[in-house]
Amino acid sequence: MSETKIINGKMHADNLREEVRFEAKSFQERTGVIPRIVFLLVGDNPASQVYVRNKGIAAVEAGFSHETLRFEPTITEHELLGEIDKLNDDRSTHAILCQLPLPSHISEEKIIEAIAPHKDIDGFHPINVGRLSIGKGDYFAPCTPSGIMELMR
Repeated sequence: MSETKIINGKMHADNLREEVRFEAKSFQERTGVIPRIVFLLVGDNPASQVYVRNKGIAAVEAGFSHETLRFEPTITEHELLGEIDKLNDDRSTHAILCQLPLPSHISEEKIIEAIAPHKDIDGFHPINVGRLSIGKGDYFAPCTPSGIMELMR
């Protein structure tokens, strides 16, 4: 019979946030660069708005700068892909998160694949999923599974 152990997720999250804040500050002191994340929010889904707002708060707490680019639900797929191309090329943008779901006329798959793998903070790009599955290389991993693995360790 195995022993039950209660995991204090809040304590682990607080410790991890402090570690990230320290690393971001150290990185900024060494390089003069503040890590920057850009959130893409298409439409007016209330849950998505709350999620992105909370991620912005977390970014500030971690010592990152952030920006939320808001788009009408009528934006075309082509226009959204163009915005992602600009962010991929922008050296001051280090991470991109496109909040899902997207309007039905926009292919989530195309949008996910358009984000440069090294800026894909969600870890959804096929290259990052592949790296995760074989445990190789630098990549962003999806947050929820990563958090679960961290707690299990």
